[in-house]
Amino acid sequence: MIPGIGTLINGFGVIISGVLARIVFKKELKNFEENLLPLGLLVLALGLRESLKSPDFIFTLFAVLVGAIIGSYLKIEERIKIFGDKIYLRFEKGEGEKTKFVESYLTTTLIVITGPLAIIGPFFDVVESNLELLLIKTALDCFLVIFITSSGGKGAVYSGISILIYQGAFTLLALLINTNIE
Repeated sequence: MIPGIGTLINGFGVIISGVLARIVFKKELKNFEENLLPLGLLVLALGLRESLKSPDFIFTLFAVLVGAIIGSYLKIEERIKIFGDKIYLRFEKGEGEKTKFVESYLTTTLIVITGPLAIIGPFFDVVESNLELLLIKTALDCFLVIFITSSGGKGAVYSGISILIYQGAFTLLALLINTNIE
C-alpha cells in the first residue's frame, strides 16, 4: 500500500464532498442537526475504544494540555483565519459574505485537524499500513463538511487543504521516523 494514501483520501474526500454539497444543496437543509447525535455517539465510542487501548491515560491528558498550550502560543487560530482570508480572496471573491466564508472555514478546519485521529491516523497509515482510523475520520469529516456547507458555510470545502497540510506533515514525520527505525 502507498504510505500516506489515507491522508490523501481524507483531504480530497473532504474537498469533493464539500463541492458536491455546494452543487446539490442550493437551499439550507432543515433538521439536519438531528443526524448529529448518532454521529456524536459514534465519535464517543471510537474515543473510548482507543482510550482503553492506551496503557497510560494520564499521558493522553498531558498531551492534550501541552497541545492546547502550544496551539495558543503559536496563535494557530489566528493563522488559520488569515489563511481563510487569502483563500476567499483567491477563489471566492464576489460570491457571498466574506465573514461567513472565513468563519465556516475556520470552524471546520479547527474541528477536522484538532483531534487525535489527525495525528495518530497518519502514523498508523505509514507504519502499519492501517487505514481504519483515517477512513473513519474521512467519513466523519465529510459528514461535517456537508452539514456546514449545506448550512451556507462555503468555506468548509477548503478545510480539505488544511487536512492535506496538517496531516501531510504528520505523514512525512511518520515516513522519516519509520525509515530511520528500519
